[in-house]
Amino acid sequence: MPVLGVIPARLGSSRLPRKPLLSLAGEPLILVVTRRVVDLGICDRLVVATDAREIAAVVQDAGFEAVLTSPDHASGTERVAEVIAKSQFSRFDHILNVQGDEPFVASAALRGALACLERGDPLGTAAGKYQVPADIDQDNAEIQRLFEGGQ
Repeated sequence: MPVLGVIPARLGSSRLPRKPLLSLAGEPLILVVTRRVVDLGICDRLVVATDAREIAAVVQDAGFEAVLTSPDHASGTERVAEVIAKSQFSRFDHILNVQGDEPFVASAALRGALACLERGDPLGTAAGKYQVPADIDQDNAEIQRLFEGGQ
């Protein structure tokens, strides 16, 4: 079953403006994420969905595919929905929405989300198992002591 990966990216983040174009190890973050997903080999096709020509140009200049979307979307999910509504993407059975600010996304997380889709779930979310530290009670006691005014 063909898998389309879509990485939504916008310049207008209120918490970290221009985040997709900020440098990580000398390369724009959006390219680090895009290369990571390509290297994982999970998607049959990968596109960056963006409302910014500047992001699209960076992606395309690096040899990847970008699709311009409306600047009016309230979320990355809406941006992905616009992309998959286009006829050139109708052949894909599964859509993998990959966060544009996750440069170190684990292969297992994406494969887990895809496995949910392949078994018929309406959506799959990339997640990881939380490991509770063995000394959690000790840590909590230390935090409690600090809040109570201890040194």
